[in-house]
Amino acid sequence: INAEYGWKKMQDEAPFTGNNMQAEDENSTSSEPEEVNILPGPSILNMRKVIPNSLTLMAVAVGLSGIPLALNSEWGWAIFCILAAGVLDGLDGPVARALNGTSRFGAELDSLCDYINFGVSPAIVLYLWGLRTAGIYGWATCLLYVICMGCRLARFNAGVDFNASKVTRNFFMGVPAPAGAMLVIFPMVVERLRESWEKEHGKQSLVTFWENFGDFGLKLNDIFFVWEVSKVMVYMLVVSFLLVSRIPTFSAKMLNRAFFSGLSLGARSVFAAVVLGFAAGLILTPWRTLCLLNVIYVITFPISYFSENFNN
Repeated sequence: INAEYGWKKMQDEAPFTGNNMQAEDENSTSSEPEEVNILPGPSILNMRKVIPNSLTLMAVAVGLSGIPLALNSEWGWAIFCILAAGVLDGLDGPVARALNGTSRFGAELDSLCDYINFGVSPAIVLYLWGLRTAGIYGWATCLLYVICMGCRLARFNAGVDFNASKVTRNFFMGVPAPAGAMLVIFPMVVERLRESWEKEHGKQSLVTFWENFGDFGLKLNDIFFVWEVSKVMVYMLVVSFLLVSRIPTFSAKMLNRAFFSGLSLGARSVFAAVVLGFAAGLILTPWRTLCLLNVIYVITFPISYFSENFNN
């Protein structure tokens, strides 16, 4: 601090007396550098910055709350905690820009909280849910996912995903952190969907439903609704690879003012109806809606890949 701001060392200063203070007041043209307040205090409590940063901290509190819920086998609530953290994470940025309260501190805090919410918390919840039965291999799979999430966030913070092209700014390189968390908990969501289906229609009703489609239906049932530990581990490895890959995926930054200004009133109405439909689905039938959102998002991978190459 002394080197940076040019403050005098304590041993070079004269003992403090009233005469010294009076002399300093009289000699107001002194070349002594002005003291800079670098410690936190009321001067930095700007509400424009406090509000978005509070949303970020609220997100990490909710995301971490999924771990004790998982310890109590409250798997549904643990999933909702991770999803709620994603919703809050999506709000802090727009709120900061709307209030003109963006800051380097907020950006760094958001990145650290993303690592906890979408890297550490989902990995621990999945380990407690089923991967702990695989012993050290299950734990190693969770560690690899957390490491890939950290590399993905570090790459994004370093700006590696972006260049001077306006086209590529509409895409992420690899799956972003919130989407990665949504994908990695997909097996847990499917299990919740299967349990709710069997509770409503009976235990064998799901298999009976797929039997109507013959052998193809039974294969689909095994693929989507039967999640063994080894299958979950392989799936988690695939998601980990997608996090650090260079596969272009659609970015929400495409949905900006220029995008909506180019749409007709009817197209805007359809878009709003779709968004409201998914919001209502998350409230009324959350597990079916979450499964549908995961499937739709994965389907967009080849679309975004060919779209990015075509635009380039």
